[in-house]
Amino acid sequence: LGDLGKFVDMLRKQIKSADKEIVQAVRSQSGTQARSRQDLSVAAGQIGDLFVRVRDIQAKAADSEVLVQEICRDIRKLDYAKRHLTHTITSLRRLAMLTAAMDDLEQVGYRRDQYKRCANLLEAVSQLLEYFAHYQDVPKIQSLTKRLATVQHGLRDAVLDDFKMLLGSSDVKLTPDNIERLANACLVVNALGPKVRDQLMDWLCEREMTVYQTIFSMSGDAAKLDRFERRFAWFKGRLEERKEV
Repeated sequence: LGDLGKFVDMLRKQIKSADKEIVQAVRSQSGTQARSRQDLSVAAGQIGDLFVRVRDIQAKAADSEVLVQEICRDIRKLDYAKRHLTHTITSLRRLAMLTAAMDDLEQVGYRRDQYKRCANLLEAVSQLLEYFAHYQDVPKIQSLTKRLATVQHGLRDAVLDDFKMLLGSSDVKLTPDNIERLANACLVVNALGPKVRDQLMDWLCEREMTVYQTIFSMSGDAAKLDRFERRFAWFKGRLEERKEV
């Protein structure tokens, strides 16, 4: 029984110690829960801040996309304006060149000693007018086209008259100056186009055939078939005469 009292005292001490540990554990657990709640609140606040930031970034990205689209639209407008401005400047330059060439052509168009220059100007004016083929409703282009037609008509008559005068008459000798004049006239004929070239060729063929028929008519000694060598010799001689031309 004496030892029983000691044992009871020892149990009481252990019970007190266990109670203290339980109290400390409960207090520690309550502090941990409080900290957990505090950490959770902080985390929730940070998530809220992050969401706001993400939303701001999305809004800025949307604004940036709109800004980029507006810049691209402005760039397209500027590029379109640049192309049209370049085309306009090119057109104005070619119009100035066309006007100057037309003025020069009118000044020398009726001078028969300027056939070579006329041919060059005719080709230049024709090429420049091709550029303005889609602008025939513009009064300036209509005026230049009419002026060119007038000069072309006058040059055609002058060239054909020169050929008829220098080749159509036996009284006119083909001097080096006349040969050069006809050679330059041929340049004008080429510049005037196939229609005028066909007219000249028709006249030359008709003239040669007229001379041939006059010499080798259907009557007389020259008309006989056995005079074929004379006909051939005549053709060969005519070719030799026209060789320099």
